[in-house]
Amino acid sequence: MRRAQRSTQSRSSAASDVYKRQEIETLYSPKELLRKVNIIELEAGRTREIHWGPRTLDIDIILFDNEIVNLPDLKIPHIEMHKRLFVLEPLNQIAPYAVHPIFNKKVSQLLKELQPQNKCSGCGGCSFRQQND
Repeated sequence: MRRAQRSTQSRSSAASDVYKRQEIETLYSPKELLRKVNIIELEAGRTREIHWGPRTLDIDIILFDNEIVNLPDLKIPHIEMHKRLFVLEPLNQIAPYAVHPIFNKKVSQLLKELQPQNKCSGCGGCSFRQQND
């Protein structure tokens, strides 16, 4: 059984985003888990019309144990996780001691290093970024 941290974003209206973080245990490989996630998104009506554009549902695999996966359609750890407060803050609540396998830093440490900047270089869609720009 392996652990994966995932992030789910759903949009109920153009002005509101809901982010949820979960830690799951799975027997799936990272690639198999990605296939399952894509099925869930498809069944929920997710469409991929605009890259980085608005979406009704977005499920990301943030970490997968200590694995590093570098495939064209799957990057683990999530390539931008260390730059995004809206990922690190909730992830720190469920897995503060999880270690980024490339930077060899705990989630709590990544969060501490990012917070003094008072900004996020992520998607720009969260309320934190809008309040501090």
